[in-house]
Amino acid sequence: MQTDAHKIQDIYNNVISNSEDYYSIAYNEAKGINDSVLRKEIINILKISSDNYSLKVQKIKDLKHKINQNRQYIYSYYNAFKIRKTLPEIEKYQNANPLKTDSLNGFINKQNKLIEEIKILK
Repeated sequence: MQTDAHKIQDIYNNVISNSEDYYSIAYNEAKGINDSVLRKEIINILKISSDNYSLKVQKIKDLKHKINQNRQYIYSYYNAFKIRKTLPEIEKYQNANPLKTDSLNGFINKQNKLIEEIKILK
């Protein structure tokens, strides 16, 4: 599902990016036209075309946003599902492998004896 969402969005991202690049480059080139009347005319038609394209693209951007939202919901619900399913298993594991303090207490006692012996050596 995630891979499909990325593939679909990549297709639209590519088209949108290419179009936005075109308008940016064309506008910069139009600013370099020497004839002021022609320059204004070209910039005006670029603006109209760009504005129309922006209106078309806004719907696509809204839909892409919805896809991202849905991906986040799916991921969140899936994580909640995994936790609910695995929690009983980890609890069974913990009960089957209880943590006993005997060996730790024994080691601390050995450390304490060594500390006392070192103190005597002063």
